[in-house]
Amino acid sequence: MANAKIREDHLDCLVYAHYEFIRIHPFNNGNGRTGRILMNLVASKLGYQPLELYHRGGKDRTTYIHAMRETDKGNFGMLRLLIDNELAFL
Repeated sequence: MANAKIREDHLDCLVYAHYEFIRIHPFNNGNGRTGRILMNLVASKLGYQPLELYHRGGKDRTTYIHAMRETDKGNFGMLRLLIDNELAFL
């Protein structure tokens, strides 16, 4: 994270922090919430406001889950786009 100087590097750090935590799935419950908190800790350290990847329920959550499933397959594009869109609103 110390070497992340440009927005693209920040985006990579945020995607990595969120996904890698979720991937190891350390808890029986709450991994998504905890992963988003971790991502927001990284966002804060990089100088961003907290990100909100989706609102509970509705299409946003479905999009988020689909992005996470794609990331499980090695396609980070959808998750990266979700996080990038959130950064654009800040």
